[in-house]
Amino acid sequence: MYARLVESSANTSDMVEYLYFKSSSDTNPATIRRVPVDNRDLLDYVENKVDTTVISKYDYDLDTLGRRTATIMTGTAFTGGSGEHHWDFGYNGRSELVGGNRRTGTDPGQGTDFSPNGVFDYTYDPIGNRTESNVGHASPAMSYTANNVNQYTATADPAESSAPFPLKRKSVMSPPLPDAETDSHAGCHDAETDSHAGLFVVPQGRDDNGPPFQRWEKGGLENIKDPVP
Repeated sequence: MYARLVESSANTSDMVEYLYFKSSSDTNPATIRRVPVDNRDLLDYVENKVDTTVISKYDYDLDTLGRRTATIMTGTAFTGGSGEHHWDFGYNGRSELVGGNRRTGTDPGQGTDFSPNGVFDYTYDPIGNRTESNVGHASPAMSYTANNVNQYTATADPAESSAPFPLKRKSVMSPPLPDAETDSHAGCHDAETDSHAGLFVVPQGRDDNGPPFQRWEKGGLENIKDPVP
C-alpha cells in the first residue's frame, strides 16, 4: 500500500488536500481529506474515509482572528462510545487558550459538558507562561513553574502528589484541547496520519493547548495525548 498526495483544489492555498491509500489493485480503500478555508491558510475540516464510509470527521469553527472556537466530531468512530460530540474553546485578549469544554451534540455553544474530564481551564502569567491548569473544576489546580528564560521546570499536581515533580509529557486515555495546531490537533489547523493500514491519527490542538491526539482503530477512538499543555 502506498500513499499519493494531491495539492488543494483551491487556487489560494498550498495545502495538501487529499491523501490516498492505494491497494495493489489500484483502488482507494482509505482516503484522508483536509479541506482549506477559502482565501485563508486554515483548515475547514478533516475527513477520514474507508471506501465511502466516513470513519471520522473533524469540522472546525474559526473566528475572524483565525482561532479555532469549536471542533465538531462525527463519523462511525464515535458510534457506541462517546457519540458524536464537539469541543468549544475560549481565549483571552491575548489569544491564549483559557478554556475548553467537551460537550454532547454537534451544535457549538450548546450541549452538556462531559463528566468527568469535560471541562479544561488554563491561566497564564503576563508573558504567556501557563501558571495553572484545571480539569473538571478540580481544586486546587495543577500549577506550573517557569524559569527566567520562560522554560517550564516543574509542575505540581495536587491530585497525584503534594510535591513538585519534573515536567513531563504523559500518555493518558483521558482527553483538545485545541488550541489546535494547524498546520495539527487544536488552534489552527493540521491533521496528521499514521501510515499504518487502518489507523488514522488526527491532532486537534496547538502544542499543549489543544485536545489529545485521537487515534481510530477497529476498536474505536482513543486519546493518546495528555490534554494538559
